[in-house]
Amino acid sequence: AAARIETMKEIIRAVRNIRAEADAAPSRKLSVFVKADKEQTADEVRALASHIQNLAGVSSVTVVPDERDVPEESVSAILEGMIVYVPAGDLLDYAAEREKLEKEKIRLSGEIARLSAKLANEGFTAKAPEKVVAAEREKLAAAKSGLEKVLARAETIKEKQQR
Repeated sequence: AAARIETMKEIIRAVRNIRAEADAAPSRKLSVFVKADKEQTADEVRALASHIQNLAGVSSVTVVPDERDVPEESVSAILEGMIVYVPAGDLLDYAAEREKLEKEKIRLSGEIARLSAKLANEGFTAKAPEKVVAAEREKLAAAKSGLEKVLARAETIKEKQQR
């Protein structure tokens, strides 16, 4: 009985960690897939499924015989004797993620415009110490890099939503 409780605790901990890493709301219902190495472990997970659902805040716990039965885009946690999978689509609220990325895009675009104007001002570049000018150039490069990442992430989310 103690081993069964440990198995249940490990699965719940894994689901909670996956949820936290993905920044998914605790209220968000997830589907969980478990691929067990042994049939005995699979039977234990099936027997504990309703408890796992209640304690981990998930909509379903499905024991699968093979990774091919798990959605392609999934986040996993490797535990002793099993692997826990949560579909990425369950973790992300695409609308909220798009909104967050749009706000970040606007913020970074404003930062790039501000820094570009500052560096284009000959009065600033001529009078400011070279250290300060170099720091502003680094900030500009970082903002441009960040904007590229935001745009790439937005494109990835757009593609995933279209599937």
